[in-house]
Amino acid sequence: MFALFAVVGQVIERIGRVPAIVAGLLLLAASSVALLIAVDSIVLAALVLFGVGLGWNLSFVAATAELAERAEPGERATLIGLSDLLGDVTGATLVVAGGFALEAVGLAAVCVGAAVLPVLAAIWSVREPAPAGAV
Repeated sequence: MFALFAVVGQVIERIGRVPAIVAGLLLLAASSVALLIAVDSIVLAALVLFGVGLGWNLSFVAATAELAERAEPGERATLIGLSDLLGDVTGATLVVAGGFALEAVGLAAVCVGAAVLPVLAAIWSVREPAPAGAV
């Protein structure tokens, strides 16, 4: 996930932050659902997991850049730190919940459920107007 930062940063600057956020979130969602057909193939599973990493990278880097630009200079570090903390806690919570969900409802439900959150975030991202002067 982290190895692509330099290339992804250039792509984000070329296509714009909001389109990159949306593309990354939709790639995350598609990769989550694609895991259902990749379960029995190491090669397909690796490709799907690459999609997860690339989707995360696009959305995370673009969102962090957008957050940094919108924040006041004196609040930027605190705000980005809080954002990272909330993202990490949410991710860890969803990993634990996903384990319980996998046992309770199965892989298909977990894959579809994992796709719903990024799709909802993508919809919210395109509906939320940027403040005046924001890129």
